[in-house]
Amino acid sequence: MLQNPASCETRTVRLAATVAPERIDVQSCTAAQLRERATLLRSGLCLPVGSVEYVRLAMQVAGISEPAFSCYPGRLATYMCERPWRTTLGAALASPKPVFIKPQRVKVFDGFVYNPTGFDLAASAEKWRLVRLDVPKAVQEDAAAYQEHLAGVNKLDPALAVWCAHPCTFASEWRYYLQAGRVLGFARYDDGPDDAPEPNDLDVTSIMADAPVDAICSLDVGVSADGGTWLIELNDAWALGYYRGDSTPTPRAYLGMLWARWQQLVASSGVPGSCGATQR
Repeated sequence: MLQNPASCETRTVRLAATVAPERIDVQSCTAAQLRERATLLRSGLCLPVGSVEYVRLAMQVAGISEPAFSCYPGRLATYMCERPWRTTLGAALASPKPVFIKPQRVKVFDGFVYNPTGFDLAASAEKWRLVRLDVPKAVQEDAAAYQEHLAGVNKLDPALAVWCAHPCTFASEWRYYLQAGRVLGFARYDDGPDDAPEPNDLDVTSIMADAPVDAICSLDVGVSADGGTWLIELNDAWALGYYRGDSTPTPRAYLGMLWARWQQLVASSGVPGSCGATQR
C-alpha cells in the first residue's frame, strides 16, 4: 500500500513490485484513506510504504504497537564523535550554547542544531560556499527553514523527551542499509562537494560488528574534516528513507528490507496472518 502522492520511496517500491518474480498487488492510498483499509492492514498481509507519519498511522489502524528503538545504542557510543544525553525539550532550549536536539520518539520533529543566539549565518554560508553559486539565496533559505522549524518545536510540550549532543560538523554523510548484519547498499545523503572524503571501510565494518545482530535499520555515518569516520545514528527500517547513488540497494532489496521489518512488527504485536507476498 503506497502513500499517495508518490515519493522516492513509493516509486522505488512500485518498481520493485513490478519486476518481482512474485505477483504483488500494489495500491495507492492517501493517509486519509488508511482507515478505510483497516481490514486489509489488520490481515498482516499488507505492507504500508510512505512517510514516518503515514506508516505510524497505518500501524495504529492495524493494531501494531510502535516499536521501541534507540537511535543511539549504548554499545555503539564509542563510535560517536560526541556522546548524546537524555533530557527534556525545555531543558535543551534553555542551553546557553549551541546544541543538537533530536526527539527520543521517531520523527516527532527533525533533529537540528539549536543556537540560543539565533541562526548561524556564517556557518550556513561556509556550508554552501563550495557547492552553490548563489550562496546568499541558500543562506536565506536556511535561515527561513530554521525559524520555521524552531517555531514548530516551541509549540511542543517542554517535557518532551529528547536527545542532546554537542554539535559535530561532517564533511560528508552516508547511509548504510543494514539487515541482519549484512549491508544491502549505501548512499551519500549530504549536499557537500563531490570530492568530500568517503567513510573508512574498516571503521564502518567495526560499527556494524557491534550493531544489534537482528537489526533491520540504517546506519548513518559522517566523515569529519580530518578523515575520521563516526556514527551519526541508527534509524529503524519501518519508514526508512531511500537515497539514490551508485551503491544504493536495488529496489528489490529495499522492498525486502521494509517487508522483513514489517513482518517483525506484525509478529511482535500479534496481528493475525502473515506477511508473505500477496497474489493477484
